[in-house]
Amino acid sequence: MNKLKTTVGIACLLVVGMLASKSFAGEMIETWKGYPVTATKQETKLLIERRVPKTVRPKKAYTYELKITNRSYYNLDEVVLIEKLPSNFTVIKISPEPDKKSGNALRWEFGLMAPGQKEVITITGKANRAGTVVHRGQADLNFHLGQMTAIMEVVNPSLLFTIEAPKNLIVGDDFKAVMTFTNNGTAAVLNTVLDHELKGVRKASGGAKLHLGIDKLMPSKSKTFEVRMHAYKKGDFTNILVAKANDGVAASAKMTISVKQPKLRIAGTAPAMRYVGNNIGYKISLKNIGDGDAQSLQAVLKVPAGMRFISANEGGANSGGAVSWNLVSLPAGESKELTAKLQATRIMKVAASATAQAKATALVSTTFLTDVQGIPALLLRVDDVNDPVAVGETETYKIYVTNTGSLAAKNVAVTCMLEDSMRVVSSEGPTKAVLKGKQLVFPPLRSLDVGGKAVWTVVVKALKEGDVRFGASVRCEQLDSPVAEFESTNFYE
Repeated sequence: MNKLKTTVGIACLLVVGMLASKSFAGEMIETWKGYPVTATKQETKLLIERRVPKTVRPKKAYTYELKITNRSYYNLDEVVLIEKLPSNFTVIKISPEPDKKSGNALRWEFGLMAPGQKEVITITGKANRAGTVVHRGQADLNFHLGQMTAIMEVVNPSLLFTIEAPKNLIVGDDFKAVMTFTNNGTAAVLNTVLDHELKGVRKASGGAKLHLGIDKLMPSKSKTFEVRMHAYKKGDFTNILVAKANDGVAASAKMTISVKQPKLRIAGTAPAMRYVGNNIGYKISLKNIGDGDAQSLQAVLKVPAGMRFISANEGGANSGGAVSWNLVSLPAGESKELTAKLQATRIMKVAASATAQAKATALVSTTFLTDVQGIPALLLRVDDVNDPVAVGETETYKIYVTNTGSLAAKNVAVTCMLEDSMRVVSSEGPTKAVLKGKQLVFPPLRSLDVGGKAVWTVVVKALKEGDVRFGASVRCEQLDSPVAEFESTNFYE
C-alpha cells in the first residue's frame, strides 16, 4: 500500500513566570501548525492547535488544550498524535486518556478522521518549581492518506436522484414534483446541474425548460426541490431527468405520468305543449364519454321570464332565471340525469337551454322548446235576492260569470231555464235577452278577458207556490260543454 507520510510539529512555546493560574479563564497563548506546512491557517487541510496559559504559579493546577481538525473534504487515515511532557511538569488528569504511554511521551491513535471531524485533548497538571515550562517540539503528528481508492472518493463521489410525482392526472391539473438529490458517497458533490426539457407537462410558472442547481452537497446530505407543474395535454409521458456534477458524477430519475381527459355528452327532453299553470318537466341527461373523471361538474338550465321554479333534483337551485347544479364529479363512462319542474305563468313559446361543463372539458348544450297555451275557464254563480217569496211578488236572480282561465273567452252566451211557476218580468246585462218558450236566451258576449266578470239580472214573478228551480248555463266557443247551475227558491201563499 503506497502511503504519504508526513510529520507536523507544534510550534515551540516558552512559558516563563509564576503568576497565579486561571486555567482557561485567564489569558491564553494560542499556537497552531498545519498540513500542508506552507499553507495559511485558513488553507490547511489538517490543523493542530495548542492553547496554554500565559502564566501560572508553581504547584498550582492548570490545564492546556490540544485540538486536531480534519478540514479537508476527504478522509484521513491512521492519524496519530504524540505529546511529550516537560520534565518539570506533573500530570494530574488527561482527557481522553492516551492509547499508549512511554516515559514522558503520550500517544493518541485516532485511526480514520472523516471530513470535518474534530478531536480535543485536555491535559491538567502543575509546574513543580518556579522558572519556565518549555513546550517545544513535543507534539508530533504522523499520518498517511492510505490507498488511492480512498483519495478517488473526492473526484468520484456518488449522487442519488429521486422524483415523487402523481402517476395519474387530468388535463389542466396542477401538481407538485418533489425532486431530492442525496450524496450517498464519502466526498462532496460539486456543481450539480439539472437541465431538462419537459414532455407533456410544463412548469406552473410557464415554460417547459427546467433548471436546478446545487453548488455543494456534502456526504450523507440531501437537497430537495418542490417544482410546481401543469398537465396541459392528454397522453402518457415519460421524462428521464439527468443531473450532472463535477468529476463525471451523474444521476438520473424517471417521472412517468398518464394524463386523462373527460368529455361530456348532453341530451334531454321536455313536453312540446303545456297550458298556462301546468308544470313543465325537464330531463337533462349527462354522460362522461372521456377517459378521465369530470371534476367540478356544473350544469345550468336557463329559462326565459314568465317561468316559475317548482323543484329540482340533485340539489339544483334557482337563481336569476336559471337552475344550477354543482356536482363533485362524474367518473369516466358514467351518466347522470338531472330533472327540474317549472311552471309557465302566461301564454308563451318557452325556449330553454341546458349547458354543462367540467374541468378540462368543452361546454356542451341542448335546447328545449315548449308551446305554452291558454284556455278559458268559466265560473258560473247564480244567486236569488229574496227567498222565500210570496205568490204574486217578484224574485230577482243574479247570474255571475267569471273567466278564471288563461285565455279570453269568446262569444260567451248565457241561457236561463224557467219553470211554469214563474214568469219573466224584466232582464238586463251586457246583452239583451230573448224569451224562447221556457228559456231566456242572452245573445253571446263577444269576449270575456282573463279574470273578467260579467253580470246578468233576471226578475221573475211568482205564479204559484212550491219549491222552484231557476237555472242558468253559460258556454263559449272554446268549450265543448256548457257550465250550468240551479238556484232553489220557495214560493208560498
